[in-house]
Amino acid sequence: MYVNDLAYVWEVDQTGVRVVASAGMTTETPQVKEKLAKLAYSPEEACQALTIGRTVLYDLMRRGEIVSIKVGRRRIIPVDKLHEYVDRLVAEQNEVPA
Repeated sequence: MYVNDLAYVWEVDQTGVRVVASAGMTTETPQVKEKLAKLAYSPEEACQALTIGRTVLYDLMRRGEIVSIKVGRRRIIPVDKLHEYVDRLVAEQNEVPA
């Protein structure tokens, strides 16, 4: 996999990351650590994941439709709670009116 980053090209393989400069010079970096799956999102990340605005997200949190928790001064939204919210919306919209 190649990723262009300004003047450098990053080559990622199973052994690590190799930085390939535009002049053809290469250097090896330590093996890349596996990326951990996120357990919670910041409000900004949750907005991006749901494709909604910040005001809408905070309104949903205020009404209790999306659960958030505080860690110190920071507010985070557990990923599974975002999934539950979306599942509820899908279920509500798929209900057959009586």
